[in-house]
Amino acid sequence: MLKFARYVRAANVDDALEVLRFRKGAQVMGGGIWMRLSDRTYPCVIDLSDCGLNTIEEADEEFRIGAYVTLRDLEVDGRLNAATGNVLAAAVHDIVGVQMRQLATVGGSVFGRFGFSDVICALLALDAEVELAEAGRIPLAQFVDMPYELDILTHVIVRKHDYRASYQCLRKAATDFSTINVCAARWDDTWHVAVGSRPAKARLLAGE
Repeated sequence: MLKFARYVRAANVDDALEVLRFRKGAQVMGGGIWMRLSDRTYPCVIDLSDCGLNTIEEADEEFRIGAYVTLRDLEVDGRLNAATGNVLAAAVHDIVGVQMRQLATVGGSVFGRFGFSDVICALLALDAEVELAEAGRIPLAQFVDMPYELDILTHVIVRKHDYRASYQCLRKAATDFSTINVCAARWDDTWHVAVGSRPAKARLLAGE
C-alpha cells in the first residue's frame, strides 16, 4: 500500500525546493501514475498543483510547457502540435486511455527519464530544453543522461523552427508500452532522429 508520512502542497516553486532540499526522503509528486503502484511509505511528498505549472504558453520564439500540463493537454493543444508536425500528439495518443492521459503529467514523464517514454523520444528530435528551479535551462539531450539531483523541473521548452517531423512506434498491443519508438524531425537544414525502446533510454542522432 502507498502511504505518505507527510503531504506538502507548496505555494510556489521556491517553497517546494526548500522542502525537497531539507526534508530527507522528500519526493515531488507529478500525476502519481507510477508512484501509486509503489508498496512503500514516502517520508514526504510535495504537490506542485498551486505553483501555476499547468499551462502551455506561446512566445515569439518558443513554447513553454508547464510541468503539471497533462499528456491530454499536450495531445489536444492545436498551436503546439501545428508548430511541431503533430509529433507530440502522435507520441501520446496511444498511451493507455484518455483517463490516464488526463492524470499523467509532462514533468513526471520527462523528469522520470523512463526508458519506455514516448514523450521524451518525441521531444528529443525537436529543439527542446528543460527548465529546472535551481540549475536553469538545460538541453533535453543532456538532461536525460544526467544523474538525479534534488531539483524541480518546472517547464519543458520547445523552440520554434520550421519543423518537418514524424513520430512512429511499434507496440505488441494497442495500449502497451512501445517496443520501439522513433521520431524524426528536420529543422535548421539538419535531420534529428531520436530512437528509444524499453528498457533503454532514447538516444538522439543529428547530422546528415
